Amino acid sequence: MKKKVIIYGYSPLGHKIASILTKKDFDILIVDFDEKNIKKASYDGFETFNSQLLKDSELEDIGIKEKNIDSLFCISGNEKNNLFVVLSARNLNHSLKIISIAKDNIESEKVLLAGATKVLNPNKIGAARIFRHLTKPRVLEVLDTILLGHANLDIEEIHINRASPFLGLDLETFKSHKDFGLVLLGVMSKTKKSSFIFNIKTIKYKFEKSDVLVVIGDKDNIKKFNEKFS
Repeated sequence: MKKKVIIYGYSPLGHKIASILTKKDFDILIVDFDEKNIKKASYDGFETFNSQLLKDSELEDIGIKEKNIDSLFCISGNEKNNLFVVLSARNLNHSLKIISIAKDNIESEKVLLAGATKVLNPNKIGAARIFRHLTKPRVLEVLDTILLGHANLDIEEIHINRASPFLGLDLETFKSHKDFGLVLLGVMSKTKKSSFIFNIKTIKYKFEKSDVLVVIGDKDNIKKFNEKFS
């Protein structure tokens, strides 16, 4: 069964996210309270649901409690609605990944307190992208090629749980990924304030439960790696 992503708000940002995730083989559901946005999303080929999602019953109707829901993006143009949907969705599904937008630090804190997993500032992201385009255009081109699915490459997260054969292994000597032609970029440590540890040989670190390995490589090889070790 495919993983499903719910996008609340079919703005230009919503359209871009939906297009990228479709190429990543996710099922997409677009939710919006503007009839024009619903029509546009439908025209673009996406499943739609016309609602403000201000009732728990509406969130349940779109399957917010289902196990195949990968994430919820709250990116509508209404800040209050985004905040309310984040709060309600988190109350209904404690493990759901929720990504929301916020225009400033104050709003960001509110959304995080409401239960968002990650908060993005579109203005900052846009500025950073412009800067990279001006200073490192080739790097940006390569990243876009990978992230937008234009190459048979992908960046993937490998989660370490209690049953993982990687638990307790040293980052310095870890080699399992090499058998699949993958590059280990590093590990996101849950015990070190979620800091990212880059794969540098001089760093001494043992993999712990809930760590996340970040690898890059051929999509098919990543799939085989996941099937063997997940």
